[in-house]
Amino acid sequence: MHILYDGVAFQEGMQGGGVHRYAQNLISGIAVMPDTEVSLYCPFRKWTETQKPRIRCVKEYRLRENHRFCEYAKRANYVIERLEGVLLPLRTPAPDIFHLTYYRMPCRFGIIVVTLYDMLMERFPDFFQGSYCDNVRRQKRKCLESAAHVICISQNTRRDVTEMFGIPPERTSVIYLGADIVTEPQNTRLPEKPYFLYVGARWPHKNFTGLLQAFGSCKHKKDITLFVVSNLAEW
Repeated sequence: MHILYDGVAFQEGMQGGGVHRYAQNLISGIAVMPDTEVSLYCPFRKWTETQKPRIRCVKEYRLRENHRFCEYAKRANYVIERLEGVLLPLRTPAPDIFHLTYYRMPCRFGIIVVTLYDMLMERFPDFFQGSYCDNVRRQKRKCLESAAHVICISQNTRRDVTEMFGIPPERTSVIYLGADIVTEPQNTRLPEKPYFLYVGARWPHKNFTGLLQAFGSCKHKKDITLFVVSNLAEW
């Protein structure tokens, strides 16, 4: 069986996030299953060992932009991205399953399966405003309505998509997320005194501001440390 994955989860802005980690580990795990061929169709990237999935077949569709003709390469990439649906069938044989890691479907190519993480943009539109979010919402609806099957990461997500988009329950499944088991010693130094641990980004819908307000009003805050684990680029 040939499973093709899109590379949206590995694009700029996705690295280190939950969608990236999900795709990376899922693809790496399925690639070692017997009688399974896995391919990844994605833009060119300078992969690091912690970012790339453990597979051999990576089809890159963008030109490199780190040379003296980078301006021409950027213009060509702009056109290539918009012809993605036309170019994809020319780059790889039709797969048995085309699994989308995010909400973009360049073309009908094999049986379309998509993973749905949440419906936050639809439930809380005030936190997600602007043309980018509007475009993601349109792409998500089109993608989910056209998919042969939708993988939901929770029962709540499954309920939301059936209620808000009218996706038939029989076209959805709940597959919960797993976690890596890290066996190597880590260098992170945790506080010696009691602490609250916050893991994740500080986007508005994560309510990090609410956490700070609550911690600031705690009468025992001098005896407790707020320990935040996140991407340094977000500060």
